[in-house]
Amino acid sequence: MNMDGLKKGMKCADCHAFDMQMLSNRLFMCSSCGAVVGLENQIKEYFSLYSRIIPDEVYTRRDIKDHINTDLSEYTLQKIIKSNFRKLDNKERIYYFSP
Repeated sequence: MNMDGLKKGMKCADCHAFDMQMLSNRLFMCSSCGAVVGLENQIKEYFSLYSRIIPDEVYTRRDIKDHINTDLSEYTLQKIIKSNFRKLDNKERIYYFSP
């Protein structure tokens, strides 16, 4: 499967734009239509759909941040990783999606 056409990042459920901005450490807001959605739910939905396309994908912290494609604070990123991902190995920072 050719994955070059896929775009990473959070997409608005209302207008389908990739203009999601951090409103707070719990909310995203679409810059195009103004829709506000929960950060945690949006990220779970994104990685659930992505894991259907590429099952058993492993991620580094940088990969997770690249997929989200928004300026996250280190605290928020760590919280997302702890609640939605599991470490592949105790010594390495390689994770798999497991909400």
